[in-house]
Amino acid sequence: MTGYKDNIENHLVQEQKVVNSEQLNEANFVKKPEDIKSFRTDLKNLVRSNYNGVVESIPDLLNDFNKRYPGYNQVLGYQYLQNEAKKLDSWGWM
Repeated sequence: MTGYKDNIENHLVQEQKVVNSEQLNEANFVKKPEDIKSFRTDLKNLVRSNYNGVVESIPDLLNDFNKRYPGYNQVLGYQYLQNEAKKLDSWGWM
């Protein structure tokens, strides 16, 4: 019977960790819509002004972009920036 009680207590601790993790993600999500909009605008402006609207390599573009605007990579993460850049590239940078 003692082993069963220990399993219940361990299970509750694991559930608590999941709740705390979800709360952190929700707090971060609140900031993202305005960060995403700013990122898209800044990236499109860079492509129009420095690349004449033609991007041959998304990774090279993001390296250049992150040197100029390092904050987006810190806030949104490289994978997210790459996914958004690919979307914008497929839409024609408009």
